[in-house]
Amino acid sequence: MGLFDFFKAKQPQQPIMVRKGIDPAYAQMIFNQLGKAPLMGEDTFETYVEKGYQYNADIYSVINLITRKAATAPPVLYEVKDDRAFQKYKAFTSNISKSSDVAEALHLRTKALEEVESSHPIIQTLLNPNELQSYYEFMDNYYGFKLITGNSYMYGVGASSGLNAGKFKQLYILPAHLVRILSNGRYDPVSGYTLTTKYDSQDLPAEKVMHSKYWNPDYSTEGSHLYGQSPLRAALRVMQQSNDAQTASMKLFQNTGAMGILYDNSEDGITPEQAYELQRKWQTENSGPDNSGKIIVTSAKIGWQQLGLSPVDLAIIDSQKMNLRQICNVYKVNSALLNDPDNKTYNNMYEARKALISDAILPELTSARSDLNKWLVEPYKKSEGKDYYLDFDLSVFPELQEDKKEQIQYLERAWWLTPNQKLEEMGYGRNPDPLMDSIYVSIQVTPIDKMNLDPVEQAAGIAAVEAEYAKSQKSSNPIQDEKPMAQFESMAAAHNKKYPKNKVTVAKLDEVFKTGLRVFKEQNLKGNENAFAMSFVARFLKALAKRVSEKAESYNDYPQAATNNAKRALAYAEKNGWGDCGTPVGKQRANQLANRESISRDTIARMASFKRHQQHKDVPYEEGCGGLMWDCWGGTAGIEWAINKLKQIDK
Repeated sequence: MGLFDFFKAKQPQQPIMVRKGIDPAYAQMIFNQLGKAPLMGEDTFETYVEKGYQYNADIYSVINLITRKAATAPPVLYEVKDDRAFQKYKAFTSNISKSSDVAEALHLRTKALEEVESSHPIIQTLLNPNELQSYYEFMDNYYGFKLITGNSYMYGVGASSGLNAGKFKQLYILPAHLVRILSNGRYDPVSGYTLTTKYDSQDLPAEKVMHSKYWNPDYSTEGSHLYGQSPLRAALRVMQQSNDAQTASMKLFQNTGAMGILYDNSEDGITPEQAYELQRKWQTENSGPDNSGKIIVTSAKIGWQQLGLSPVDLAIIDSQKMNLRQICNVYKVNSALLNDPDNKTYNNMYEARKALISDAILPELTSARSDLNKWLVEPYKKSEGKDYYLDFDLSVFPELQEDKKEQIQYLERAWWLTPNQKLEEMGYGRNPDPLMDSIYVSIQVTPIDKMNLDPVEQAAGIAAVEAEYAKSQKSSNPIQDEKPMAQFESMAAAHNKKYPKNKVTVAKLDEVFKTGLRVFKEQNLKGNENAFAMSFVARFLKALAKRVSEKAESYNDYPQAATNNAKRALAYAEKNGWGDCGTPVGKQRANQLANRESISRDTIARMASFKRHQQHKDVPYEEGCGGLMWDCWGGTAGIEWAINKLKQIDK
């Protein structure tokens, strides 16, 4: 008989009892005593399903809101490449609260993990769990049972022994309210599970069942803590009150005809025949929705006695609102998403949708991936010798994505990222062009490795190149339109004679010249393109000579305090991130000082000029950028040294 075949059985069979007395319903019967208290519903898993999800519209709506959103996150399998970055990634994705956190998580993921092909058996098993369900329906069931009962049971069909032990080919979600734990005592608390229906019962080995649950502090009987606590157990009174309010409201609608008694208020009274005729005439002429609120005038002496209270008097409507909000609180859902009329504004809805992901859905995804990695992925890690990690793709939640306009503006300034990294950040995938994996200082200049220049120098030289080009356009001796190979040879010879330890080739100058031509075309500039390209060559030789000169005249006699300040700033940034603080130049300076590298006269001048930021030096690291960046530049010790050193050099 298959796992679910007994659902179709024609003859009822006796269910197998749970061993060791750890059934929660049994524990409830023993330890709960009747007293003078409101009549409560039965505290069992079946109650949560039948009187909660299947009976209460608010509970149904809240749970569906979470499960159907969570089930859209597809599984992705990775192989761990950097364990330190991986641990940071796991911690980061467990506490995402804003869109910038997602961007940081994606950055850590790129460093820590490498995606595995979706054809891997782990992914295929999840995407096609069984012949009856899709991945979406399967995960919807998984999250749903856990939110209703506090427990979710996933059953795997596969080999029990051998090389493929634990590698499941089919997966099923068991009805959590019908599953009980089998125990062999203290030293084997979970020996298996039993699935019991009114038709049959079937025992299941523990290793084939993944039991996901919420924490349960109930130790009222042996093993009761092995079950997860349902959120509805904490909300049992709210659930009962909500059900009663709906029942009361329905009965009021059904009994609106008997709102009171009309009686004779005269001294003589009326006969039964007269009373019957009065009632018949009243129903004929004044009943029905068309006569609602109508005033009747009569000369007879009559009286009125109202029966019961109006819905307003009973405060049923207000009670229903409060019940909805309390149920939403239990599940970490903003009631604005469930049409709460007093909590529904545009801003509330926007924030509520974001909070739904971070507060209600991400914790479920985090818990699910932890259980799946331990139960489903672990056998493949052992047999294939690879450090696999199963995760969910968070990019399907637009509420967590950064505003595209802000993201584009940020990426435009992020020159240290390659175009392919920027494409991945935007969610568009990689471009196979090799040039898309090079770092560009600016959109209109060449890759760093092609120019062989420091990125800071190259960025600073863009304006100078354009100025030299403009000047060349006004020269009385314009460069010829054809490529001046002879000039390349003479320029290279002159440079190599002056700097024999840092020679340049004609081919390199030709490469720089071609870069200048490409930039000229990309920017749609006017004038002589060869003149513009030659200005790139001149700038390149000038920068190269400057580097040679600076290398010959560099200094590292700055105080140890400057090095310590830079190290302290870098240590803080390593632990907490840079945030919005600093520029690439400032970060480069901190690394130079921390490593006690020799620095040029120009660098010392930049350090000296940083004194203009002295008013921000006392800002604590965690409160702003002032103190952090001050120490990156050596702090007071480093900047005072730079001022004095610059005077000494210039003498």
